[in-house]
Amino acid sequence: MRPVTKITIFGVRLGVVALAAYWLIIFTGTHLPGGSQLGPPGNDKIQHFTAYFFLGAMLCYVTTSRRYFPRFLIIGIAAMSYAAFDELTQR
Repeated sequence: MRPVTKITIFGVRLGVVALAAYWLIIFTGTHLPGGSQLGPPGNDKIQHFTAYFFLGAMLCYVTTSRRYFPRFLIIGIAAMSYAAFDELTQR
């Protein structure tokens, strides 16, 4: 994999800024009251799959390592930990 985008915003790489912003958006979107919905209507499972797919893709983009197994293991653990935290903190 190539290194993370070299463009920086206030000294932080653009890929990391985009990941943090996206993570904040999906966290906020999942914690809105039940009646409101961010984005197009659709099946809840498809929305979860899409959100976590892009989260995983962005995590893969901002991390670099030639040792693929530990890298993807850490990304998987981080994503699953966030998913568990997200489910536990929802009403």
